[in-house]
Amino acid sequence: MRFLRMAKGSCGELRTQRYIGNRIGSIQPAHGKRLIAEAWQLSRMLHGLIESVSRADADAGSRHLYLAS
Repeated sequence: MRFLRMAKGSCGELRTQRYIGNRIGSIQPAHGKRLIAEAWQLSRMLHGLIESVSRADADAGSRHLYLAS
């Protein structure tokens, strides 16, 4: 989970750098928009994976509690 959250944070940092690149003109606007959209998509995918792993961990924990009772 720690590394997934770090990856999501890094994705946000990359998106910020792409916004800056667009704003200062070092990235062509159309290309920059596509790169930003890809970073958003990756961020959403990482979020989904984090949620999925969290649910799996919670389910595994509840099964262990049930079996231990």
